[in-house]
Amino acid sequence: MSQPPNNPAFGFDPANELLCARPARLFATPATAEDGSRILAVTIRTESTTLTVMLTGEDAMVWANIIKTEGSKVAGPKLIVPKLDLNGIDLKGMGQQQP
Repeated sequence: MSQPPNNPAFGFDPANELLCARPARLFATPATAEDGSRILAVTIRTESTTLTVMLTGEDAMVWANIIKTEGSKVAGPKLIVPKLDLNGIDLKGMGQQQP
C-alpha cells in the first residue's frame, strides 16, 4: 500500500461544497482472498456512496493507527475512536497464506 503524502488536503477537495459532516457507518469484516490469504474488507457507507477496500492485516493496522492519530485531533464529541478489537480477531497474521 502506498502511503499518502504529508499533505492535510490529500484526497479532500476543500472547494467541493457537498463535502460536509454526514452520517456514515464503518464495517470491518475479515475475509479470505482468492489466493487464500486473509484480508480485512473495510466498508464505509454514507447516504450517497459505499466504498470498500481490501486490506492486509499489516495495512489494516496502519489504517487504524492513522484514524486513531488523526481522530484524536478532531475537536468535540463527534468522533469516538474505539479500541481496535474486532471481536478478538488477530490482524497480525492476516497477511499470511492459509494452509
